[in-house]
Parts: sequence; structure tokens; C-alpha cells
Amino acid sequence: MARDRREQAELMSTCLTDLGFPTRMREDGSFEIGEVVADQQASLDEAITTCTEQVGRGSSSRTPSEAELSTLYDLMLEGRECLLDHGYSISQPPTRETFIETYLASYEGGTLPWIPWMDINDPESVNLCPQPTEEEVLRRMLEEGSVGSRR
Repeated sequence: MARDRREQAELMSTCLTDLGFPTRMREDGSFEIGEVVADQQASLDEAITTCTEQVGRGSSSRTPSEAELSTLYDLMLEGRECLLDHGYSISQPPTRETFIETYLASYEGGTLPWIPWMDINDPESVNLCPQPTEEEVLRRMLEEGSVGSRR
């Protein structure tokens, strides 16, 4: 699964670079986008949508459940607070329902869901406030008793 994610990140990185937004791969398998000026944000959003459509979400990906997305929303809110605590300016989050609807629609080619880190252009932000992973969502759900154990 990690290999698939790395491959997906590499494909996204190449696609974005090809569309004029240079990226750099990180050791952890993620990538960062070079500096983007304010008037390029709409073009970047369009490039991300285009690349997501071209690259897809990987062979191992599946559509998350509404319960998983609700937990992800909580983790995104925690990430937003962390970013605010570090002095970043982050947009107001959508409602939980809107977040879930937008996230699910993104699997059908809709717009990208709200992700606090997309409001800023500072690669250091993910070091200060790491983005939630699928494993964190499942761990949180297990801690809260929202999901049964898998055997």
C-alpha cells in the first residue's frame, strides 16, 4: 500500500510539473509544490483536478465510509487548529455534512474537498502539523469505538 501511495504521489508530482507547477518529492513519499503566487491559485486548483483525474486514486484506494470521513473531518479540524497555533491563516471549515458530500463527490470528478494545508504554501507546515493519514482515521475510530476490530 505504501508503494502504491508513493507511485501515485510520483505520478501526481510529474503531472503537476508538466502543467507548470514544479514539485519536489520528499523522503516520506509525499511531494511539495513550489512557490505559488496568489494569482496562480485558481490555475493550481485546476491543475490538481486535472492531474487527479489523469492519475486516479490508485488501485488500492476505495471510497471511504461516511463514518471514516466524519473522523477525518475531526482530524482536519485538529490540523487547522495546529496551523492556526503556528500563525498560519486558514479558511473557515465547511460543515461536517458539506465536507463529507464534497469528499465523496471528489471521487466522481468533483472539486477537491476542504483541506486546511491547501490554504498555505509552506512545505514546513506539514512538518509542524502533519496531515492525517488513513491509518490515523482508523486508529481514531477504534479508540472511539466507531469501528469493530478487524480479524
